[in-house]
Amino acid sequence: MNTLFVDKRGIELKVDSNALTVYQDKTRINTVPLAPLKRIFIQGDVQLSASVLAKLGEYQIGVVVLYGLKAEPTLLMPMIGKDAQRRQAQYTVL
Repeated sequence: MNTLFVDKRGIELKVDSNALTVYQDKTRINTVPLAPLKRIFIQGDVQLSASVLAKLGEYQIGVVVLYGLKAEPTLLMPMIGKDAQRRQAQYTVL
């Protein structure tokens, strides 16, 4: 699994060691290992803390937040390594 979609109302994401735990109404409903993830799409009423974002960044997992009726992306946190490589290539072309 490379991509995780979280689009259910009332979801809370937490980190437990090397896994993302998914809670609904304070009940643990799923666990997803972080290692195979490349990106997470979040839409709707989903709660997560800064520590979850930090852990996702540590694993270089991109996060896209979709908002509104059109579900347009409003925030993108790209994978650090690939973004740096892209920027270096852009600077050499200029």
